[in-house]
Amino acid sequence: GGETLPAGHTYTIRWTQKDIDMVTLGYSTTTGQVDWIVYNRAVDPQDTTGSYDWVVPANLAGKTTVKVEILGYKTGTGAEYDWSNDVFSVVTP
Repeated sequence: GGETLPAGHTYTIRWTQKDIDMVTLGYSTTTGQVDWIVYNRAVDPQDTTGSYDWVVPANLAGKTTVKVEILGYKTGTGAEYDWSNDVFSVVTP
């Protein structure tokens, strides 16, 4: 969190993981609604880290309270989730 990202540019979302086989990524602008970036992406359960290259949407330009949500799933056992530690801003490039 705390970054300023230009709309339309690629930003790498990184996370640590343990014993999951799918991940879902989304973002929110404090409205409570999550817009999904990628849904149920398969990951290797042996990996301890993961990443996804996200093209920051143009419609987020001017927003100053964006957060990313990460949900990790293990098939048949439920999900764990986390939000970015702080909000970030999106600017017009």
